[in-house]
Amino acid sequence: MSGPSGSGEDAADHNVEVWKIKRLIKSLEMARGNGTSMISLIIPPRDQIARISKMLADEYGTASNIKSRVNRLSVLGAITSVQGRLKLYNKVPTNGLVIYCGTIVTDEGKEKKVNIDFEPFKPINTSLYLCDNKFHTEALQALLADDNKFGFIIMDGNGSLFGTLQGNTREVLHKFTVDLPKKHGRGGQSALRFARLRMEKRHNYVRKVAETAVEIFIRNDKVNVAGLILAGSADFKTELGQSDMFDQRLQAKIIKTVDVSYGGENGFNQAIELAEDALANVKFIQEKKLINGYFDEISQDSGKYVYGVTDTLQALEMGAIETLICWENLDIVRYQLKNPITGEEKLLYLVPDQEKNKTHFTESSTGVELELMDSMPLLEWLANNYKSYGAALEIVTDRSQEGAQFVRGFGGIGGANRITLNSFAALCLIKMVSNSESTMTNVAFISGCVILLSSIALYHFLYRRRGIRCTLCPFSVFAMKNLITLVDPEATYPLVLIRKEIINHDTRKFRFKLPTDEHILGLPVGKHIHLSAKINEKLVVRPYTPISSDDDKGFVDLMIKVYFKNVHPKFPDGGKMTQYLEGMKIGETINFRGPSGLIVYKGNGSFAVKPTKKAEPKHYTYKNIGMIAGGSGITPMLQIISAIMKNPKDSTRVSLIFANKDESDILLRDELDRLAAEHSDKFHVWYTVDKAKPSWIYSTGFVDAEMIQKHLPGPGSNSDTVILMCGPPPMIKFACIPSLDKLGYPEKDRLIF
Repeated sequence: MSGPSGSGEDAADHNVEVWKIKRLIKSLEMARGNGTSMISLIIPPRDQIARISKMLADEYGTASNIKSRVNRLSVLGAITSVQGRLKLYNKVPTNGLVIYCGTIVTDEGKEKKVNIDFEPFKPINTSLYLCDNKFHTEALQALLADDNKFGFIIMDGNGSLFGTLQGNTREVLHKFTVDLPKKHGRGGQSALRFARLRMEKRHNYVRKVAETAVEIFIRNDKVNVAGLILAGSADFKTELGQSDMFDQRLQAKIIKTVDVSYGGENGFNQAIELAEDALANVKFIQEKKLINGYFDEISQDSGKYVYGVTDTLQALEMGAIETLICWENLDIVRYQLKNPITGEEKLLYLVPDQEKNKTHFTESSTGVELELMDSMPLLEWLANNYKSYGAALEIVTDRSQEGAQFVRGFGGIGGANRITLNSFAALCLIKMVSNSESTMTNVAFISGCVILLSSIALYHFLYRRRGIRCTLCPFSVFAMKNLITLVDPEATYPLVLIRKEIINHDTRKFRFKLPTDEHILGLPVGKHIHLSAKINEKLVVRPYTPISSDDDKGFVDLMIKVYFKNVHPKFPDGGKMTQYLEGMKIGETINFRGPSGLIVYKGNGSFAVKPTKKAEPKHYTYKNIGMIAGGSGITPMLQIISAIMKNPKDSTRVSLIFANKDESDILLRDELDRLAAEHSDKFHVWYTVDKAKPSWIYSTGFVDAEMIQKHLPGPGSNSDTVILMCGPPPMIKFACIPSLDKLGYPEKDRLIF
């Protein structure tokens, strides 16, 4: 291991060495032995091998007197191993020498010898020799400490936050709120007194921030950060920096003052981004830039990117990858297997859950059990071999929003290529031809290559012009893929609010940004998502169905009715989540989770319905769909209606009854009327409201049997009609179900969202 220099390539190598040390520390800390036979030896750079050898010889003599035979032999064996490792070095390496030797007990209860020696990637100034029942790694932890630790003070009229950024670790140390009086023109003769009180509270607030900064950023009369960033709105931050109350030692550490739009943690995140130039060497910023650059290649469809294990490793073997990006906790294992009969070798990449399936380790055609030649965590193998493929390896975390999106959306492994894979393949083919001896062979071979590459290019040109995502192309490393946001239905995905539109007095349209402009949400028709947020220190989770579809890339739209406080007498507090969404600012995030739900529309009248969450789906097919929706319950209905109308091969007929309080409450009416006009042979919509104007031409009142009989398809005799319902529970229970019972609709042909 060698120390890093200033170049980008050396910095990447430095990060790989840091990851190796982290992994080594983790494995050493977990190791335990019987007795005191585990030796930890650390030699600083200027020490002498001869002195350490003499010390070990003395220790060997002392250990010979241990009474317990088993422990004595174990300790003597460990000392002998250390002496053997020490003989490999004529002098102590430039950065020092670290040796761990001993016998550990595995999880299976078996004994295993450990012999590790290495030169750390930067000088280690600790001298250590310990013989114990565990390995001591405290000195290695010091190697991981980033020298640059920056302090942040985020200050606005609502409160202050104090935090630090070190490497890729962002930490909130302290925060508090404040209630400052606002400026106003009232008061008459008391106006001056109000102004004086306001200035006094402001002065006290600045003093409290200054005093808290000393408590947090000064320890033992020394500033514990390399630099300080002041951030906030208005002029609070400037007033703090120039105040005599602000400690001079901290004033000297101010490296930048930035304006942010928010307070609290959102302001902290924004301040980190705005201070990029001052924090250029902090890994957190470098990581964000790296992954954002990778996302840009994907959004531009440049062809200079790969992701996923198979395509990434294929591109790596071709030598096409310039920068290999991997998550630090990538849990994929690389298996090297061999068929004992044919001698054929194969590589297998499995996650822990797949390792339990023994069929992966047998030949599918013959049933022969494959021999395990080698197994190693994939990231460890890449860390040892990436240089041989001419690539740089960047190991990233999931602590930043970009890192989390890379892990969840791309599996935690991908690569940025030197050139497009099509171009790289062409260069490889030309090089192969140039090594050929026969001119006629060259001509034939080049012709074949041109035809092959032209076919690939034409294939992608036609598919991309038609807007179709190419997932079945046999050239897997060239294939386009759907970039799905909701990869894991149990995980949460923080998405950024980028647009908020007022539809009417209580309805809003929210647009959230997906990880890249090429991402889709990945929500099957009929499924919904859950939004979750901490509101008043309690987790609140609510289901919603987007009004956008997977034809829309880069964003997801939600149409939401806001339930305000003191509007409905039975619900004086209103809706917690809807009011939270109403209060969100552009740039803030909220967690999405999904897909959720028991109903999926598969197309051509076919539904897959799960009786319970863990049950296998049952499949039903219908010619006619009748829908009854109330209020915001229209969103899952519109999802299915849109899917049917945009598919010319889907002949399913749809009829909808949409109930609302009054005409102004009807959501998405323009879209529903447009679809009904453009697809009058397949779609019919009918509205009913509680209160109607004289000009109203549709129904008035609750949904009843007469309305259903007139505007929805009948139950029929061949179960060719299904009724879908979504709306307020009282409407479903007291209006819809009794009316359907009265008209003879079978219960098995009713689905409730």
